[in-house]
Amino acid sequence: MAKGENKNKYDQEIVTWAKLQSAKMRRFVGGMTLKTKMAAYKMEWAKRKDSEYVPLERSIGAGIRRSYGEVTRINFRFRRQGIFLEHGAGYNRALYKPKPWINPVLNPAIDQLADIMNQQFADRAGDEIKIEIPGIISRRVKITNG
Repeated sequence: MAKGENKNKYDQEIVTWAKLQSAKMRRFVGGMTLKTKMAAYKMEWAKRKDSEYVPLERSIGAGIRRSYGEVTRINFRFRRQGIFLEHGAGYNRALYKPKPWINPVLNPAIDQLADIMNQQFADRAGDEIKIEIPGIISRRVKITNG
């Protein structure tokens, strides 16, 4: 396998990983947000208030940034209400308890991403990678060469 083909294979693995994680987050959020009649009522109210309203579940997606043909960044995008759901923000703190949906999905998957990156970048990377989502995930992954 030529070096360029190898790079494309690993880039495709990273893209596949990102899409898989966004699909897992959509399923996770879908299972926790529309369980009650009140949640359905809030969604209908939001649709009437904002014509461009999209439910959190459908707003979750993965964006890939490439530089010189190589994946350099993975972005997970979603509606702002996703952070409120994660941290339990709201007018009445007793009513709005945190419902983590990002950390339970991404935290276990970071090791898979580290393995993919280790295969591709082990010769260029230092001895660890830092992955951080402010207020949600702050983790260092050790890279072992060999």
